[in-house]
Amino acid sequence: MATANGWRVERNANQCGGDFDWAERKDIGDPKKAYEFLIGNGNSGFNALLGGGRNSNGEYLGLGRFGYCWSATGSGADNAWLYSFGGDGRRVYRSINARSVGLSCRCLKD
Repeated sequence: MATANGWRVERNANQCGGDFDWAERKDIGDPKKAYEFLIGNGNSGFNALLGGGRNSNGEYLGLGRFGYCWSATGSGADNAWLYSFGGDGRRVYRSINARSVGLSCRCLKD
């Protein structure tokens, strides 16, 4: 997915340093270390915020508890891959969600 002035949304790769594969129900990498690496005092430079998201009904949920980042990789016509971080487990997860929900994007400069 291209954006303005050479910026792009990340493709679905292990950009977060560790995640959880929902289809296989297993950890990939180290999701807890990835969480620590991404959140404000980590050394990734990303400084992820737990901004929550908006569901398809327009309700905002999870502010201060969860953060979400879309990837540019779709999954069928109506869904796309995303990364979520935070929650009680303080981990990074990878999952699929409907494109109709409102989540953050992590953009990279080419």
